[in-house]
Amino acid sequence: MKEASGKRGRVRDVELTDIGEDNLIAELTRSLRLDSRVKIGPGDDCAVVKFGKRWQLLKTDCIVESIHFSKESPATWVGWKALCRAISDVAAMGGRPMDALVTIAVAPQVRLRWLRGVYYSGLRKAAQRYDVNLVGG
Repeated sequence: MKEASGKRGRVRDVELTDIGEDNLIAELTRSLRLDSRVKIGPGDDCAVVKFGKRWQLLKTDCIVESIHFSKESPATWVGWKALCRAISDVAAMGGRPMDALVTIAVAPQVRLRWLRGVYYSGLRKAAQRYDVNLVGG
């Protein structure tokens, strides 16, 4: 049975390209338990969670080979993009990016030299430019 309903409505069995990101997130997260520390959960640019007396913006954004970049993409550009996507979402919600987790999905055949360029050229340059710590991924 294929069925899809309106924005953020219940989705049955359809291809992901037919439902869009907002409906997919709503479908997958509708039964998650969120406690009172969570002001904004899944579905926005960032999650907003209270830590003590402060609010923290949390963001993850994986970039995937053949979707967000091609095999021919310069390593520096891929690294820059990987970090700046998350930085821009934090800034869009009025936050100041301070620390970042970066995830990049590549084929196993990718050369180590190219991946070093992603990290040492692109990510490092973006982190220095925007004064962000790369703390993992």
